[in-house]
Amino acid sequence: MKHSVIFRPFRAVYFSFCFRRPKASSYDSLKESDAIVAVPFGTHKKGETIGKSNNMMVNIMGNLHDSFPKQKLIVEWEMEYAKRKLDFDCIIGEKWSNHINTRVFFECIRKKYPILKNITVIAHPDHLLRVVKTARTLDFEPAIPHGLSLIPYDKTSTAHPWTQYRWKIRGLNPKKWGLMWWELLIARPFFVFKGWM
Repeated sequence: MKHSVIFRPFRAVYFSFCFRRPKASSYDSLKESDAIVAVPFGTHKKGETIGKSNNMMVNIMGNLHDSFPKQKLIVEWEMEYAKRKLDFDCIIGEKWSNHINTRVFFECIRKKYPILKNITVIAHPDHLLRVVKTARTLDFEPAIPHGLSLIPYDKTSTAHPWTQYRWKIRGLNPKKWGLMWWELLIARPFFVFKGWM
């Protein structure tokens, strides 16, 4: 779904003041999905745990897969190190490499599965709006499961400090600000102007 370049400044302002989270989808929408996609949150450095946020997302993914076992499981490489072991169909990215942004993640999925349409997305609740909007620009139809609001921030995250807190500001470096500052002031406007959401 493409939006006119003319409206991008207005959309950037809108999403910079948008605090709503996408609503959970119906059971039928989840059932119609062809794949379950988990977008990582709170990446850690090599040799460390992947953190409680990612572990909870893998638990949610596993619970969904118990209900819908024919759906593909697609994740970024971090999820492979979760406490709960699942048989993933597709793992995006090189292990212990830099985290790839949301757009590149979905581009990789689209390249591997050209006709994939209906997906269930699992993401941190404050990251979810950008995840859903980004997926739609690549012609995915995302469904949202219940329970995502329980995914916590990860105060032990080392690779991405903004995933530790929601609103906290530590110094002038935006990368050390809480996620909502990063989302509202940097990530969402950037994604809008790039035509990625």
